[in-house]
This record gives sequence, structure tokens and C-alpha cells, in this order.
Amino acid sequence: MSVDSSAAVRLAERYILRERIAVGGMGEVHLATDDRLGRVVAVKVLAPAVAHYPESVERFRREATTAAALSHPNIAQVYDYGVDGSSHFIVMEHVDGSDLSRLLRQVGRLTPSDAVRIAEQVCSALGAAHRAGVVHRDIKPGNVIVRPDGTVKVTDFGIAQALGQASLTDTGTVMGTAAYVSPEQARGQATTPATDIYSLGILLFQMLTGSVPFDGDTPVAIAMRHLDEPVPLPSSRVHDLPANLDEVVVRATAKVPSERYADAEAMAMALARREPSADAATRALPAGAATSVLAAGANTARMPALGVAEGAGSPSDTRAIAAGDPAPTGLLSTAGQPSVEPGASSRRARRDDRRRGPGPVVWVLVAAVVALLGILGFVLLSGSDADTAAPTTPRSTPSASSTTPAPSATSTVPEPSDGTTVPTGLVGAQRGAAVDALIRSGVNVRWVLVRSQKPEDTVLGTFPAQGQAMSKGQTVALVVSRGHAPSDSNTSFVVPDGLVGTEADQAMKRLEKESVRVTRVTVPGDGRSQVVGTWPSPGQPTADGVVVLVVSGGGDKASDKAGKGASGDGGNQND
Repeated sequence: MSVDSSAAVRLAERYILRERIAVGGMGEVHLATDDRLGRVVAVKVLAPAVAHYPESVERFRREATTAAALSHPNIAQVYDYGVDGSSHFIVMEHVDGSDLSRLLRQVGRLTPSDAVRIAEQVCSALGAAHRAGVVHRDIKPGNVIVRPDGTVKVTDFGIAQALGQASLTDTGTVMGTAAYVSPEQARGQATTPATDIYSLGILLFQMLTGSVPFDGDTPVAIAMRHLDEPVPLPSSRVHDLPANLDEVVVRATAKVPSERYADAEAMAMALARREPSADAATRALPAGAATSVLAAGANTARMPALGVAEGAGSPSDTRAIAAGDPAPTGLLSTAGQPSVEPGASSRRARRDDRRRGPGPVVWVLVAAVVALLGILGFVLLSGSDADTAAPTTPRSTPSASSTTPAPSATSTVPEPSDGTTVPTGLVGAQRGAAVDALIRSGVNVRWVLVRSQKPEDTVLGTFPAQGQAMSKGQTVALVVSRGHAPSDSNTSFVVPDGLVGTEADQAMKRLEKESVRVTRVTVPGDGRSQVVGTWPSPGQPTADGVVVLVVSGGGDKASDKAGKGASGDGGNQND
């Protein structure tokens, strides 16, 4: 039985189909009326062209049973599943709103605050699905509906799979949408909750920038780029984005599933900790640092008001409203009603206290502050100027360490420097030890994984090079082996001069003419996407047939997050 939208069609003697509201590869969705309960619903009807394939029918049935088992405010509810003649149909909650793909077509890109609010709700939906043992496997804008009040509904569990459930596809079959497909999906490997985290990271990138990170002539070409290319920083395309949203995207889209967020809740927490405006007085401290000296002239930062009353329930209910963000509906007091104020007696008591002058406790605090200021002045006058010098990377010297001694299990763990130079001993060490040493030195860390003959997780090079000048808060980039060196590496290619100082795209095009693999790692800078270094250094051969471009972009150094650990925060992956 096919659906004729020009005439009223009744399914199961109950659902009266009305206008068609969506069309997909598996079928079409109609607005409908449940004649029995008198409510408006959405009915998805399996396309006749695929209805005669048992595999398609089973996948359609699984969509209904999988989604029906999930009950969450951010998941579109399934009410019924049935067969009427040759028509297989699913009855779902009708969500009054626009899917995210249509919204992005209308506005281009979202504000960071709106993008975060949507991503947080998708995280909440995925968290519920994952706890129920369900992986969505097709997170994309068309499957996210945004209601007028801002509520998000995740829909279409058509290719979702319960963990441990038998697959409906042969090994090696790619399921998902190419622009959002994870590397493991592109390889036809098993999917896990981390698969949805990757797709959500791509979706967040699109919401922030207005476009997906990769395009291509065919879906296969796009999927292949997810295998080998690091996802660019969103701020490399939109320069005024908060730096820590870069980090959320980078970690969510790590090529190795274990390096992504542990679960959707962890990603939601990272989103909730966003900093919509990077103030010079509110910089993240490196791990282990207890105090930080404010730069001269830095303004005092006012604490944002919390968006809930004191004593609210779960941590997810207590998200700070950033300055400049529109206040969420329902968090403000009723119009015309003043905020709660102390009584007149309390005001009189405070006036009496002011007349009596400061008490002994106040004088003790004043004395302590004076003592601390004296100590601080001594430290500032006697300390080294090198700690506060701007990062320097002489253009005339090699821009990255490229010596690669063979690592051993008993190699010395790199020691943190005094904060004026990049520590020695990083090249040849394991990534985790190198990251720890750099963090203890008070700098930020990013890395790129490249295919190499060296053991997996071995540090191959650094930028700036070992021993070169650096300052606290600067970002150091690591080139790290992920093993799996290809057999056809061009080891005779010598990195040419003239790449440093050029636009990244121009450098990429220049190297694409050679038989080498090219990738990039982005460090904070002025946002011009300019090459500031290479690995190997100019004049050096490519030991594994790969060239890494160190590209400046992604915002001001002052807003870059510090203390990125070996779990994958801040890591750009794969050549």
C-alpha cells in the first residue's frame, strides 16, 4: 500500500494522514491525526521501494522498538508501530519546530551560546540512549529538531543499534551520513557511544562555523577525509569564538575513540564550562598552579550570576549565565516584583555596623593583604624578566625539533624546564610523559598524530624546538607517532625553504604537488592561518614521508586553555 498525499489515507483504522512534512531514503513522514486519542502525531511510512527487502523492514522495526524504549525530554517519543497491508509505519510524537539543517540554512551559523545550548541537550539525549545501551549512529542536523522555546528533540533512530545486538549489515559496510561519519564507521568497524560523540563534535563545529569541516565530490571522498585529516579548529574559520570551544571540538573528534570524552555527560560538562568572553584577568591556570599574577592593567572580572536559585537540585541544573547571553526563560523574577531584600531591621543593623567602624577581624585581614602585597612586590622586582617575555620563534632557526632517537623502555622521563625554554628529552619520549613535563612547565599542549615507523605514541618532534625560548601560557605542539607507517613513504623528499610565513592553504597546495603526505597542527595566534613552523625543519628529509605544518590561528594566546593532559584534550590527530 503506497501513500497518496492527495487523498486522505487512514492507517490501521486509526491514523488519518495529512500533508507530507519530510522525505528520507527510508520513507516519508506525514502529519497525521490519531482518530482514537484525538491528538496530532507524525507518522513515518516505509518507502514501497525498500519495503520488499526483509533487511529494510527489520531495520525499520528496530527503529520503532529502539526509540520506544527510550523516554527522555530530548528524544522524540515513539507511540506505535504497525503494518497495514504492505505499509509499515511508525507513529511518533509530533514536534512543532524546525530541524537544525533548515535552521542553519536560514541563519548560516549560530551564536556560541545557542550552539552550546543545543549541543548540551543533544548530549543529554545521547546520554540517556547510551545508558540504555543504544548508539544512534546518525547524529546530524536533520535528526535534531529545535522547538520555538529552544527545546531540542533528537529523532530518527533508523540505523541505531543496541550494544551487543546483531548487526544488519555485513562487516565493512559504512552506516551513517558521510559529513558526520566517525573514522570507525568509515572503516566499517563496530560502533560505540564514542561514535555518537564524534558526530556531535562535527555537528558542533557546523553550528559554530556554518559549514562542515570536510567536503568532497563523493560521500566516499568525504568519509576518507574523516579517516586521515584532523578536524580544523572552529576559530580558524570564525576568529572570535571562545578558545575552549575549540578544545571541545578537538577532543570530541579525536580519531581514536578512547581519546574522546568518556561519555556524553563529560562532553556536556565541558560545554557548560565554556568561557564566552576571554578576559585578560580570567586565565586558566596550568595544572598544579595555585596562584597567578594578574597582568598590569587587568580589569577585575565580575562573577556571572547563576541561573538558578540557591539550593537547586542536580549539577546539570546550575549553569552560569554568561555576561551578554540572553537570560533563559523562567530564570528571572516576575516582572514588576523586586528581588528579595533584607528587612528594614537588617538595613539599620548594617548602618550601625558602619558607624562603629571596622572590627578587629577586618584589621587582621587588612594586615594580611598588606603583607601579601609586600611579598608580591619583592617577587616582581627580583624575578627574571624571561618569565614574562613574549614567546619568540626566530624565523632564521629551525622551527621544530626533528631529531628522533630510538626510544627505549628505560629512557629518561623529560623534566620540566624553568619556564624559559622548551624542555629537553621530549623527542623520543612517550606522549604522556612529554605532555606532563610541558604542563608542569606551565605551558599548553597540542599534538598531531602521524603515521611513522617509530613505536606508537612516541614523540617525533616539537614546536618550538627543544631548548628554544618559550613563556608560560604558550602552546607547544608535539608531533607524535601513531605507527602504521605506509610502505610507499617518500623518504627522500627534503622540506623546502619558504613555507614559513606563507598562508597555510598556499603551503598545502605547494606540497600537494609532491609525493608526500601533509597535515597540520594549529596553535593559538592572530587567526591569519599562517605557517609558523614545519616538521621536519626546512632542509631536512621526511623520514616517514609526511610534513607537518604548524599553523597560527584560533584566537589570542591569552585565551588558550592551559593544563591539557594526555587524555587527548587539545590534540589534533592524524596525517
